[in-house]
Amino acid sequence: MTAQMETMHDRLGAIDGRFEELERLMGEPDTQHTALAEYGRERAELEAVVTAYRHLKSLEAQAAEAEL
Repeated sequence: MTAQMETMHDRLGAIDGRFEELERLMGEPDTQHTALAEYGRERAELEAVVTAYRHLKSLEAQAAEAEL
C-alpha cells in the first residue's frame, strides 16, 4: 500500500471513529435534546463516507483472503 493510501485509510478511519462516537453519544440517556440534534446532523453528514469506507475495508479483506 502506498503512503498516500495509508494516509487516506488513516483519515477514513478517524471519520469512522467519530461516527461510532456519535452513535454512542446519541444512545446515552442523559444526552440533551439540542446536543442530540447536533450529533444527528453530524452523523448524517458522515454516514455515506463511513458506509463506503466500511465496504472498501470489506472488499480489501476479501481480496487479501483470495490471495492466500
